[in-house]
Amino acid sequence: MKMPASLILLLTTLLTLYHQATTGQQLSKPLLLKGVKHLPLPDSQHMVFTLLTFNDTAENIAVANLDVDMPIKMNVITTSLLGKGRIIAFGTGAYLRKDLLHDPNVHQFVDNMFTWAVNGRKRPKMGIFTHADSVFLQLAHQRQISTYSVRNSAIEKSTDIIYLETDIRDTDALSALETFVRSGGTLIQVSPYEQVSYKLLASPGSPVQDPGINKLLAKAGIYDVNMAFYGSANNKDLIIDSLPDYLRHGQNWPWIRSSLLCPPIASDS
Repeated sequence: MKMPASLILLLTTLLTLYHQATTGQQLSKPLLLKGVKHLPLPDSQHMVFTLLTFNDTAENIAVANLDVDMPIKMNVITTSLLGKGRIIAFGTGAYLRKDLLHDPNVHQFVDNMFTWAVNGRKRPKMGIFTHADSVFLQLAHQRQISTYSVRNSAIEKSTDIIYLETDIRDTDALSALETFVRSGGTLIQVSPYEQVSYKLLASPGSPVQDPGINKLLAKAGIYDVNMAFYGSANNKDLIIDSLPDYLRHGQNWPWIRSSLLCPPIASDS
């Protein structure tokens, strides 16, 4: 895996300007991982995108090694605060779809996520942008969370959760979503690069734009990176008791940068 030099420059700039030690009180991770023994990576048919966190409101929930030959840990699931609200971002939507939702630990994680997202509200309501998996919706309904489809980016009054697995580039829609979160709502965000990758397969050579949703995520200290990897037989689990390497190595981002640009060559021995 080799990253474009322009992306390396962007990541270096972000981490140089915004890197802060995660000294804030961390409350999300214990609740989200309650009763969760481990979380699998999706199978090799699913691309997993990575996330950066760069302020003290963001919390690293689960990381993964990019590859067995490139054991660099990067975020796959992260949360943050924005105003009175919360954001949970996923590098892949596989954890919110039927195949992995049948895994007991993933099921427990998503159940915990709903508890975290609802935050004690009575008769919670979730708005769905474009689409959500039927098993995911069934689990929400079991938790007495009513759901509706968001039309024309109009978020209904008394909505507690927004589920989004596509990109938003419209300025007014982004503004409405930011207002929703800052006012106390919870955003469940799946990397839009998943859908971008499908479009690229259909139309090879199409330009890849930075997702519009990054404008909102960045205000909460999260950045969705166009850097994907796949799980494998030897790299099949998320790591829930470690930080991403760019935080574990502190200011030693050049070490990670050089590793990404020049991956180690496997020994013949």
